[in-house]
Amino acid sequence: MKVIILSDTHRAKNNMDKLVPYIKENVDMIIHAGDNFRDSVYLSNVCEKFYSSCRKL
Repeated sequence: MKVIILSDTHRAKNNMDKLVPYIKENVDMIIHAGDNFRDSVYLSNVCEKFYSSCRKL
């Protein structure tokens, strides 16, 4: 299982957007360890928009 752990994202959506293609190909789970809950919601929504295989826990 491949996991990405993110923290201190500070609403830097452009950096999170760069992860989206990598997430589809290589990652089974994303753990957002903080700074801003809205960032985790944003990343989840972006992934779900592009890849129907993304699922929320």
